This record gives sequence, C-alpha cells and structure tokens, in this order.
Amino acid sequence: MSEKLNKKTLDQNINKLELELQKLKSKKKNIRRKEIEHKKFVLGGLVAKYFSVDVDLEFIEDLLKQASEQLNGTNKRINEENLNSNDIAWKDLE
Repeated sequence: MSEKLNKKTLDQNINKLELELQKLKSKKKNIRRKEIEHKKFVLGGLVAKYFSVDVDLEFIEDLLKQASEQLNGTNKRINEENLNSNDIAWKDLE
C-alpha cells in the first residue's frame, strides 16, 4: 500500500515538474523573442541614425514648405467656405 502511495506521489511530483519545465521553456522562448525584437529595434534605430544623415536637408525643407503651402491653401479654402456659409445664414435671418 505504501509503495502505491509513494509511486502515486512520485508520479504527481513528476507531472508537476514536467508542467513547470514546460512553463519555463515557454518563458525562455518569450524572453528570447523579446531579446530579438529589442535587438531589431536597436539595430533599426542605429541604421536610421547613421544612414539618415545622408538625407539632403534641402529636400526635407522643400517637402515641409510644400506641405505648409498645401495646409495654408486648405485653411484659406475652409475659411472662405465658412465666411460664405455665414453670409448665407445671415441673409436667411434677415
């Protein structure tokens, strides 16, 4: 009887240890994956840092000017539409 109990206890302990081992392996995989992602992030940042220096600053300034002009044009159009709609609204009230 005590042998059965000991065997049952041993089997339970083995099962617990196997489950714990699976959990640890899973954690190890997750840690490894996070380390790889971190390395990719760092390497990507370094590549951007060192190779983006070659980007022509005048090109960026031109793009910013174009974007600013487009934004100003859009703002003017919106303001004109608002003024026109306000004029129409006032005429309707009169």
